[in-house]
Amino acid sequence: MPRFNLTRIPRELIDISDSDFDEWHVLYELPRDPIYPYRRRWLCRCSCGKVKPVAQASLLLHKSKSCGHEHRLALGNKTRKHGMTRKSIY
Repeated sequence: MPRFNLTRIPRELIDISDSDFDEWHVLYELPRDPIYPYRRRWLCRCSCGKVKPVAQASLLLHKSKSCGHEHRLALGNKTRKHGMTRKSIY
């Protein structure tokens, strides 16, 4: 996982395509949003296969670690009681 020294390189010049950040793999940069032209967004693929746009600041500061698939799996297993609702014995 590359660590960028943010104090020495301007954020506009950083090219993070084909880099890995936690569970994200960066594919390419998306066009700038006309409302927020100073925010850079990158199209990223999670280790589970989901593709989402992620802000550059979230990647560089490790605020976005994945698409949330671990949380959804843990939450699904936690809320499931017995799994027998569609069985004839239930």
